[in-house]
Amino acid sequence: MESSTQDVSTSEAIFEERKSSRRGFLRKAGLTLAIGLGGSLALAKPARAQNAHCCQQNCTTCDTQNGYHAYSCVDCDGSTCCQCIHSSLQCVNVGCGGCV
Repeated sequence: MESSTQDVSTSEAIFEERKSSRRGFLRKAGLTLAIGLGGSLALAKPARAQNAHCCQQNCTTCDTQNGYHAYSCVDCDGSTCCQCIHSSLQCVNVGCGGCV
């Protein structure tokens, strides 16, 4: 009877060892993933706008008789400027490079 109890103890010890090894592996894998994700987020650059965004505002004088209106624009690189744009929309998207 003693050998059967001893076999059960040995089996439980092997199971606990495997369980511990799996837990340790999962912890290391999770830590590695967290460090990798954190590093890649830290190195990520902020997204740039694909178009300059302009909204009507009286920042310059424009010839409104010909359909032009004053727009305050934020260009793709973050610079701001005033432009006279032939549009009657409240806000418009224009290509990059309008604010130099």
